[in-house]
Amino acid sequence: IHKVAYEMLTSERSYVAKLHLLDQVFCKQLEEANIPANVVSGIFSHVKPIYQFHHDFLLPQLEDRMKEWNKKMGDLMKNFAPFLKLYSPYIKNFDVSMGLVNSWMGKPKFAAVVEDIQMTEECGNLTLQHHMLEPVQRVPRYELLLRDYLKKLPQDSEDRPDTEKALELISDSARHSNEAMKKIEKFHKLLELHEQLNGEVDVVSPTREFLLEGKITKIAARSGEHQDRYLFLFNDMLLCCSPSLVGNRFRVRTRMDVDGMTVSKGNNPEEDTFVVQARQRALELYARSGDNLGPEITRGSDLLYNVHMNMSCICTEFLKDSIHVSASELGKRAPQWIKDNEVTMCMRCSQAFNALKRRRHHCRACGWVVCSRCSNYKEKLEYSGKTDRVCKHCFFILKRVRPPSVEEESEKSKGVLEVRGSYNKLLYVICNMSGYLHMLDRDRRRWNRHWFALSADGMVLYVYKAHQDVKAEFTIPLPGYSIFEPDPLETTDREHVFTLSQAKQVYMLAADDAEKKNR
Repeated sequence: IHKVAYEMLTSERSYVAKLHLLDQVFCKQLEEANIPANVVSGIFSHVKPIYQFHHDFLLPQLEDRMKEWNKKMGDLMKNFAPFLKLYSPYIKNFDVSMGLVNSWMGKPKFAAVVEDIQMTEECGNLTLQHHMLEPVQRVPRYELLLRDYLKKLPQDSEDRPDTEKALELISDSARHSNEAMKKIEKFHKLLELHEQLNGEVDVVSPTREFLLEGKITKIAARSGEHQDRYLFLFNDMLLCCSPSLVGNRFRVRTRMDVDGMTVSKGNNPEEDTFVVQARQRALELYARSGDNLGPEITRGSDLLYNVHMNMSCICTEFLKDSIHVSASELGKRAPQWIKDNEVTMCMRCSQAFNALKRRRHHCRACGWVVCSRCSNYKEKLEYSGKTDRVCKHCFFILKRVRPPSVEEESEKSKGVLEVRGSYNKLLYVICNMSGYLHMLDRDRRRWNRHWFALSADGMVLYVYKAHQDVKAEFTIPLPGYSIFEPDPLETTDREHVFTLSQAKQVYMLAADDAEKKNR
């Protein structure tokens, strides 16, 4: 019991030292360097109460308890458990804080202060971002220590009731922390990769997702030499790297955009090779037996599937519910039509409509608004008893035949948000809220009406021309942005105006009424 209790104390000492580093070193030196107060507070404001509690209250009590050890720890931890509420604002604001750090690391003055601290012995050669993860990981750590303490506690110990109650309270807080950590894990993985790649490529982005990694063999185009390489596949890029001689580090040899990428079978007779081709270059690759890429990349067709799964059109959850018709019901009942004025592009290929070359048509099977190229098919529909216009996707379902393969259609791929409808892979973005807002154009002359959708994690704002469009016109990664009330003299022609601002990037938005603005 004493050994576990002492581990609690030593662990707490180490944790308080890291909180001191965040609050008394990073935060203080950035303030002294005259970094804007709203930036520093946006990053560190929720650290101070956590640091003060652990430094002034919990650590001294643990020190006193171990000096006069009475074989009790549960009572102290039970009294401490309610203060875990201090962590809620920190965890909730973590994405915003991290976004500010990443944004401001691009500014020389901010970066110089942070990098100087990171080189100190106190910092342990770890980044500011790594130290900021400590409070998120701390609550689950208390749970593990307390479980270990309870296991070693005698059944008849008078400390058992207090320990069990403390464990119940801390476990409940740990569950909330673990849920937040799941969201942070993706970001943490990008952070690890950024370090493994020695910062050669900035992989940290709120809209980037890591998919898979592993060994691969590259065949040199000129010499035919077989070279060991390591691939990192993201939703928007593929990195081909060579292993470094020092530690688990890699040197980036080739960066390839997923946008427009194709994969085809190679011509090498000795190996089962495949060729990955992008705008930048083409690579001939194969997986040796024992390479740890797994089935996703061992076969070229599976890599292509992974690539194209992430070149999909983006739909938000509000659209998903309104456009879904199950395959079993297709053609058996009349669909609900999407209105013409609710879309500005073909809902299959995402090409923009115009009055001359690309007119609007409705698929009589699913009700989507599509272009003539995507609806140049006819099939008899059970609900009407007539042969009528249907889109390509519905045609193949109704015919019960295999649609063209990705390889057959890949040359028509238009980009990360513009994949041909034949792939039929929609990446649905579950949204927190959505609605129409007016946005001031770049010339600050005209207000344009757009449909905005905020992702459920609050990380990304998707901007559409119309609310049933399958492709976002553009996206705004929100970490690092602040909301301000503009000068009334700048917005005399509009009410209910607010701005999204990050460094030199400013978006001026206007709601229809005060209620929508306050949302």
